Order: sequence, then C-alpha cells, then structure tokens
Amino acid sequence: VGQKRQERFAGVAGNFQTRASLELNKTVILVDDVITTGATLSECAKVLKMNGIKKIWAVAIAKK
Repeated sequence: VGQKRQERFAGVAGNFQTRASLELNKTVILVDDVITTGATLSECAKVLKMNGIKKIWAVAIAKK
C-alpha cells in the first residue's frame, strides 16, 4: 500500500518461477484478486513467456 508504480514493479521482479513440469502446449490463466498497477500479473506473464508459454490470459476480481 502506498507504493508508486515503479516501486510495485521492482518489488515483484524475480519473485516468481515455474515448475519443471510445465506443459508448453497449454493455455495459462493467471488469476489475481485486485489489479492496482498490473505488476504482479505482468511479472508472472513475463516468467511464463520466458519458459515457453505462448498463450496467457489474465483475470482479476477487481481493479483499483
């Protein structure tokens, strides 16, 4: 709470990883409770893309 956009993106950088059993031909759906800046979803999608996932959807319950 109270962080600026750049601080939120810096705060989640490097915090996510994939499992070794990732299935590359599947669609991944990311679910987040609230989108404030999009930093969490963005970082998760970046890691998935770096690990070969081509199709990623994002869903959120609310937007601030």
